Amino acid sequence: MLSRAKALALGAPALAALTLALTFAGAGCALEAKQCLETPASPRISSRAVATCEKALGLDLARRDVFHRTVQVLRVRGRYEDIENWARKVLAEHPRRTDAIYALAYALRHQGQYQEALVKYKAYAKANKEDAGAYFGIALCHEALGDRSGAIGAYRKYVARERRDSQRAWRQRAEQRIGALGGGAALASAVSP
Repeated sequence: MLSRAKALALGAPALAALTLALTFAGAGCALEAKQCLETPASPRISSRAVATCEKALGLDLARRDVFHRTVQVLRVRGRYEDIENWARKVLAEHPRRTDAIYALAYALRHQGQYQEALVKYKAYAKANKEDAGAYFGIALCHEALGDRSGAIGAYRKYVARERRDSQRAWRQRAEQRIGALGGGAALASAVSP
């Protein structure tokens, strides 16, 4: 922020120009954010639309809605490393943002970094006791790491806590994985949410 003394030293014309530039920058940020939020998260999304979302997020890391949409569009493009980078940037400025912790865990898991993903999913689950979703991610990480009992326990927590009708198919998948893991079947790749 410009101090009062520096503003006075700049003089009225320079201060007016600076104010105008900041106003347009803010308007640009709002326009980029609006365009991003109107972008459907589809595998057919254009590179330009993805860049618009990333630009909007870069202009305002505090915008949860823009972060969420940017993660969605990057996810459908399979750009997990970019999701990881954006989540880390958000967390650097807003360390308690659980949405960024979850996105980071998701991105790490999809990059095969299961141990670090597990730590992040557990941090998310601890901060969001009402959200069962992290337990599915925890189970997938345990399974990928060869920890059958850890996977079963996490799947059971997911099934016990997830009660939304919209998640019925995921509960059924978790129950199937419990059966497959508990029945002595070899570890297999679980379907990833």
